[in-house]
Amino acid sequence: MHFLPTSALLARNTDKQVRVALIGVGLRGQNHLELLLMRTDVEVVAICDIDDRMLSGSKKMIVKSGKKIPAIFTGDPYAWKTMLEIKGLDAVIISTPWERHRE
Repeated sequence: MHFLPTSALLARNTDKQVRVALIGVGLRGQNHLELLLMRTDVEVVAICDIDDRMLSGSKKMIVKSGKKIPAIFTGDPYAWKTMLEIKGLDAVIISTPWERHRE
């Protein structure tokens, strides 16, 4: 997986849509999702979150935009690992809170 500045990734001069997945669709993630849904050159192919309320809100945003509902990954804190196995992803946006895990 490669890390590129958003401007470099989304500034491509091509008819192909950029295939994006989101990890975390809480308030910040929904902000990113809203911006992505406004673009015609982006396809949101997957979203992942452990909070059903945030997933529900995100699905409503997607339906309202008229775009296809992406694959949904949830159920455990490591569902994102399964999501990353999707073939052909161009970008993954991570919008999760940072927490220091204590042992």
